Amino acid sequence: MSMDVSIFVFYHCDLGPTNILVDTSTGLLGIIYWELAVYVPIGWVRTKSRLSAGMDFNYGDEDSKKDWRRSVAQHLEKMGYRDVVDAW
Repeated sequence: MSMDVSIFVFYHCDLGPTNILVDTSTGLLGIIYWELAVYVPIGWVRTKSRLSAGMDFNYGDEDSKKDWRRSVAQHLEKMGYRDVVDAW
């Protein structure tokens, strides 16, 4: 299986848990590092979430550090995004 490059989507390639800022007093949310937002093949979105340690929490034991990455990948799968790890 290869990565389908016929459909591109706008994607923040570093949308890990440490790059989403929340002001707990106001509930305002901010996302940093927008220079990493680009158009990518649609298959890269879920693949990136499975491969990148940047999608991990920086605290907890080794298994719980990957909770964000797993959760994002599961939600993307439910939304129909394919995983093309082997093609990458």
